Amino acid sequence: MSRIQLFYDVAENMRHLADSIQAMADEMVGNSQEPESAAVAEPESGITLEDVRTVLVQLSHDGYGTQVQALIRHHGATKLSELPSSEYASLLEEAEVMANGS
Repeated sequence: MSRIQLFYDVAENMRHLADSIQAMADEMVGNSQEPESAAVAEPESGITLEDVRTVLVQLSHDGYGTQVQALIRHHGATKLSELPSSEYASLLEEAEVMANGS
């Protein structure tokens, strides 16, 4: 592998890390501003914001930070805490597909 390719790989890894850190920071800020809404907003499916957050943080740690952000935007929010609870189930289904590489 050439040195230039190594630099590209490092830059890409740094982007993923930055995306993961940004997602975690957004969630921490979202949690401190809206603690009651997270507890109250349990949809009929029984999937909570914490369930979704757990899956998405793991995906971010696995190098899918950019895709996780795109997935959240695709479901109508700029950050996870803004996501309507009605979107939790479908977002988790898409996240599972992403995790399985399908």
